Amino acid sequence: MLTITIILAILICIGVGYWLNINIGLLAISAAYLISTTMMGVSVKELVTYWPLNLFFIIFAVTFFFGFVIANGTMEKIARNAVFMARGMPSLIPFALYGLVLLVAGIGPGHYAVFVFLSPLVMSVASRTGMSRLLARSSSSPAAWPPPSPASAWAGA
Repeated sequence: MLTITIILAILICIGVGYWLNINIGLLAISAAYLISTTMMGVSVKELVTYWPLNLFFIIFAVTFFFGFVIANGTMEKIARNAVFMARGMPSLIPFALYGLVLLVAGIGPGHYAVFVFLSPLVMSVASRTGMSRLLARSSSSPAAWPPPSPASAWAGA
């Protein structure tokens, strides 16, 4: 019975989210809360302990700021400037992207944010210049490995 209820809740969330153009994830979180507290007997206090708060905050913050950066045109402007600065020597574009990744990672937003923010930018530059996407991806990969800045929200994580 519980399995059928969960499957129906998922289908209802997808249908309502599609029909009303509402985020399906928010509907699913609400449905999970209702099912777990009413049908499964989980207390609210216990339910909150299951929630991965660190992961939620990272995803929320990165998504929020990424949307802001895209909406105000900052990503497009940075991509255009990176291509313009290497106009005489296109072979320097991967090194410029690598430097940009290290610079942003050094500021300290956290390696998740650097990876998420700069991957679309690097792919945009690659498509503008005809650069290999594999080369572009490898020039932005330091975002995954530099040590976090002490000023970062995730220092020591």
